[in-house]
Amino acid sequence: MSSHTERVWEDTLQLGKANQVTVELARRHCLNMIFTECGGRGMAEEATGLPINMREVHCLVARGNQAMNLDLIASDFYKAYCVGCTHRRPTGGMPNLATVMEGRAAQAATAAEMERLVTEQRHREWARRVDGVERLSPVPIRRWWVRSMTWAFSIANLV
Repeated sequence: MSSHTERVWEDTLQLGKANQVTVELARRHCLNMIFTECGGRGMAEEATGLPINMREVHCLVARGNQAMNLDLIASDFYKAYCVGCTHRRPTGGMPNLATVMEGRAAQAATAAEMERLVTEQRHREWARRVDGVERLSPVPIRRWWVRSMTWAFSIANLV
């Protein structure tokens, strides 16, 4: 096999393994959440048994998107429909989709706070640098320049 083909195969296997984890997290989160195969069957899934083909996520309450990357559609589905759902049938297994999503939200909040602090620090440094530089006196405007620009502007309006 060529190196490109091998890379594609490895990427496909990684996607299948990640999808397998996502399906298990979703099952632990709610027994109503189902990933239904759609869009045909591929040889990679047939050869490996991993969930690689395109799937759609849905439950009793809602129908979600379709994709091969189940983490992406499960995350979107969770945010849109699962938070506060009264029809949830949890298994009690940990970790589940809810704990993973809460962890991601906490990481995103921490990253946003760190970015805010770094930006604040940079602004303070910039302000310190600007305060340290002597301010140059403004260049006086020459009267002849103002008169000539006024004249040019009035000529341009007449044309």
